[in-house]
Amino acid sequence: MKRLSFLAVVLLLALLCGACGQTPVAENETREETDSSVIANEKTATEETTSETPPDTSSAATPSVSTTDDQTPPEDLPPVDLQPRPASCEVSCDGASAADCGLLTLSDQSFCGVFARFGFETGEGGLPVRITVDPALEEEEYRLSVKKNAVTVAASGERGVFAAVSTLAQLRCGERLPAAEIEDKPAVPLRGVIEGFYGDAWTDEFRLDLFDFMGEYKLNTYIYAPKDDLKHRQNWRSLYTGRELDRMKALVSRAKENCVRFVYAISPGLSIDLKNGYEKDFEKLCQKCQSMYEIGVRDFAIFLDDIDSRDAQGHAKLLNDFETKFCKTHEDCADLIAISPEYQTGWLTKYTNDLAPLLHSDILMMWTGRETLPDSIKKGDLTAINRKYGGKVFIWWNYPCNDFAVNNLFMGPCVNLDKNLSDSISGLVSNPMNQGYASLLPLLTISDYLWNPTAYDPEGSVRSACAHLSPGSAEGLYDLMDLTRASVINGYQSSLELAPLIEAYGKGEEGAEEALSRALDRISGELEALWKNGDPRLLSEIGKWLEKARAYVDAARAVVSFDQAKSAEQRGEAAMRCAVEYKKTFGNSSAVSGDLLEPFVFEARARFNLLSGKSVLTNLPVYQNYLPDNAIDGDPSTYFWSSEPPSPGKYFTVDLGEIREVSGVRLSMGSDAHKDDYIRRGVLEYSIDGKTFVKLCDLNTSTVDYDGAFTARQVRMRCTDSQNNWVIISEFVVKGVSDKPTKGVSTTLPTYQNYAPGYALDGDPATYFWSASAPTSGSSFTVDLGAVREVSGVRLSMGSDEHMNDYVRKGVIEYSNDGTDYTTLCSLNGRTLQSDEPFTARYVRLRCTAYQTYWVIISEFSVRCPTTLPDGVTLEGGDEQDLSPLFDRNLFTVFSPDPKTAAGMKLHIDPAGADAVEIYLFDLSGVRVFRVGKDGKREEYPLSHYIAPETKDAAEIVIEFLSERAGVSEISITRGD
Repeated sequence: MKRLSFLAVVLLLALLCGACGQTPVAENETREETDSSVIANEKTATEETTSETPPDTSSAATPSVSTTDDQTPPEDLPPVDLQPRPASCEVSCDGASAADCGLLTLSDQSFCGVFARFGFETGEGGLPVRITVDPALEEEEYRLSVKKNAVTVAASGERGVFAAVSTLAQLRCGERLPAAEIEDKPAVPLRGVIEGFYGDAWTDEFRLDLFDFMGEYKLNTYIYAPKDDLKHRQNWRSLYTGRELDRMKALVSRAKENCVRFVYAISPGLSIDLKNGYEKDFEKLCQKCQSMYEIGVRDFAIFLDDIDSRDAQGHAKLLNDFETKFCKTHEDCADLIAISPEYQTGWLTKYTNDLAPLLHSDILMMWTGRETLPDSIKKGDLTAINRKYGGKVFIWWNYPCNDFAVNNLFMGPCVNLDKNLSDSISGLVSNPMNQGYASLLPLLTISDYLWNPTAYDPEGSVRSACAHLSPGSAEGLYDLMDLTRASVINGYQSSLELAPLIEAYGKGEEGAEEALSRALDRISGELEALWKNGDPRLLSEIGKWLEKARAYVDAARAVVSFDQAKSAEQRGEAAMRCAVEYKKTFGNSSAVSGDLLEPFVFEARARFNLLSGKSVLTNLPVYQNYLPDNAIDGDPSTYFWSSEPPSPGKYFTVDLGEIREVSGVRLSMGSDAHKDDYIRRGVLEYSIDGKTFVKLCDLNTSTVDYDGAFTARQVRMRCTDSQNNWVIISEFVVKGVSDKPTKGVSTTLPTYQNYAPGYALDGDPATYFWSASAPTSGSSFTVDLGAVREVSGVRLSMGSDEHMNDYVRKGVIEYSNDGTDYTTLCSLNGRTLQSDEPFTARYVRLRCTAYQTYWVIISEFSVRCPTTLPDGVTLEGGDEQDLSPLFDRNLFTVFSPDPKTAAGMKLHIDPAGADAVEIYLFDLSGVRVFRVGKDGKREEYPLSHYIAPETKDAAEIVIEFLSERAGVSEISITRGD
C-alpha cells in the first residue's frame, strides 16, 4: 500500500491520541507552552537514555533558542501516533529539539534500500545515521535514538533495522523528526496473515499492497493458502507454469522487500495416497515445493484441514518426511508449518492422541482454539494442546474471516485475546475477509496486539488504525466500523457509541434526545465524507455496507425528528423521511447494526404507521432481531422476545391508531423451544386515551383467549410481579378491529434459524423464508388472504445470490376457497414465477411434487388483489393499477406506477365529511397535488413528503401523475362518522 503522509495522520490524531498512541488527549495533563512535550510509555521523564550517540558537536543536546528579528523559534511538532505501539517510547515534540531528515547519511550503506523503501533520501552531507548490528539483540528487536544532530539504530540484523526504520518513518513529520528514545521488540515471534478463506481469492494487486502494509506495520508472516487456487488444494500435484510462476515470483519478491516471510502452503490431504502410491505422491509434493523454492520461497506449510481422513500414522509420516527430507536439506529453509484435520478443541479424538507423539519436534502445528472461531482465546485454553504437541502451537485465528457470513463485514478491532497469550504460542496469523482492503483495519489492530499485548487498547488502536488507513475520512471509517463490528468475538454488539445513547433515549432520560440527535447528525456527516473522500479501492469493497449504514443513520435521525415534532406536519414529514431512507435498505442484505440501529428504525416503522393504523409499544428490551412487530404480523412462527425478565410495570401494548370497537383478544406466549418464556403474573388491560386502563383479565398461563366487546384505542399486557424467565409473544390479536382481510402464512417446511415464513410476504427481497431441510413431495407454503378475494396475479421469487440452488425444482402453484380443495394455477419452472391470470380464492400455496436435496428459500410470495377504493375516492384512467399500497396503513409500502402508462392518471378524493386528508409522498417528483375549491379555483401544493390539504370548502383534492417516476406511500382520510 502507498505509504501515507505522516503529517496528514498526526493532524487528525491531535485531539485523539497522545504520543505513541498510548493515552487519549483527554486523559493527559495540560501541557504548558514552555514544556518539552515529553510523553513516556513505560519509562519516566526523569530516566536517562542508554542509547549510544555520535559525538555531539553542539553545545547541548537540546539547545536553547535565541530570537532575533530574522529568526523565530521552531514550532512544536504534532503528537506522534505509532502503530504498533513500541514496548518503550519517549518522544519530544518540541520543535527546538527536532532533527532535519531531508537527507540522511548512513554509516552502513547496505541498508540504503531499507531507508529508500520508507521514502528517505540518503547521501553525503545529511543527518548522520549510525547503524550498529548487535548480535545480543533478538531478531526484530531494535533501539532507536533520534536527536537534533544524529540518529542511532541498534539491531540484530536486517529485520531489526527494517522495524526501526518503519518506526522512524511514522515519526517523520514532513522533513523533520521529533526527538525520540525507543527500545522495542515484538512479544510474538510470528505475526501476520493467512489467506486461507473460501470464496474468491485476493488479487495479486491487493497482495502486493498487503505486503507493503505488513512491512509498514511490522507483520512478518504471510501464508499463501487460498482455497480457490486449484493448484493449492484440489490439483496440488500440478506445477505452476509460465505466467503463474512469474506472478508467484513477483509476490515472493515483494514480500521479501518488506521483510515478510512468504509461506507457501499446499493441501494434499483430499487425494494424496498414503499407502502403496505414497512414494510417487511424496515425490510430486517435493517437486511442487522445489519449484517454489527456486523462485525464493523458504517457508512451507502442509495443510490437512477440512478432510475426512484420520490416518494418524500416514499423516505423521507425510509431515515428518517433508520436514527431514525437504526442509532440513534445503539451505535457509525454515521448519515446516502444518495443521491437522482436528484443529480445534471440540473435534479432538483418538486421532490427535495418536498423531501428536509421532511428529518431529521442530514442526509448528497450527490451532484455531476451542472452536473454529472461538469468542476468545485464553492462555489456559492452550495448556492441553501444547502438552499434546510438546511445544507452543501456532494460532490460525479465523477473524475477521467472513466466508461463512458473506453479508457481514467484520471490521471491529481485535478483542478477547489474552494479554499473556504470547507465553503459550509460537505465532498467530489472521484469516481475514474476502474484502482485502477492508481487512486492513482489523489487521492493524491485530498487529498492535501481537507486538505489544500488555499495552493493547482495542478502542484506541482501532481509532489510530482508522487515521493511518483513511487520513481524509478517519471518523467516517470508524463510524462504519462501529456499525458493522458485531461478531462472535465481541458478543455480536455493534455501535458502542450509539448503544448507551439509544438506551438512554428509550428510557426518556433528560438530555438523551439531544445527545442522540447530535451523535446521529455527526455520524451522518462523517459517513458522507467517507463516501466522498475514501480510498476508491476500499469503497469498491464496502460500498453496499456504507450505503445501508447511511440509510439507517438517516432513518434514525428522522425517528428522533418525529419524536421532537410539535405538529402533524412535522411528524408526517419526519415519518416519510424515515420511510424514504429505510426503503433504501430493501434488497440490501448487508449486515449493519442488526442488534441496535436496525431494530431502532424497525420499531419506529410501527410507530409511524400509528398515523394510520395498528402499532406496537413496549418498554421491554428486544433480544437480537425478535422485534415487537412480530407479535402482530399474523404469523405464529415469528415472535417478539425480550432480552431480560420482566419486572412490575413492564408492558406490551397494541395501539389501534384510533378508538375502535373490539370483540376480543387472543394472546399466545412462549415457543416450542422456550415454553417457560411467558408472563406468569400480569393483567390484560385496555384504554381509550392511553392513560387510564381498565382490567380485562389476569395473566397466569401462556395462552389467553378473551371474548367480550369493548371500545378502546390501546390494548396491553402488563407485568405485575418479577420473574426469572424472559418473555416471548408470538401472537397478540385484537379481534374485530380489521375492516379488511389481512394476509397470513403457514408452511409444512421447518424454519431455519430466524428466517421466518413472514419474511416472504414483507415486500423486501433481501429478507426471506429459509427451510431447515429439503422439501419432500407434498411440502407446502401457503398464503392465507383472510377471506375469499379476487386475485389479479401471483409473483414468486426463490433462492438468493449466495444460495442460488435453494429453490423448488418441481412443484405447482394452487389456490382454494376452503383450504381443502385446490385448483392448479401453474407449474414451477425455475427460481421465479409471475402469473397474471385472475382467480378467486382465500388460500394460495406453493406445493412441492417431488423430493429434492436442496433446501428452499422464498424471498417473495406476492398475491395481488384488486384494490377496493375507499368511499369518496375515484380513479381517472389507469384501471389496471394496483392501488393497495395507498390504503394499507403502511407508510413503508409505495405505489410507484410505470410513468409510461400512468402519465395523466388522476386520483380524485371527495373531502365531504372528512375531518382531514393526509398524503404521504415517497418521491417528490412525478405527481401534482392540488385542491379544487367549491368556487372552482385550483390551488396547487408545494411538494413535500407530507401534505395535508385543507378540506373546508373543498370540492375535491386531486393527485395527478406525470411522466416521471412517482412514489406515493399512503392516503389517509379521517371522517367524523
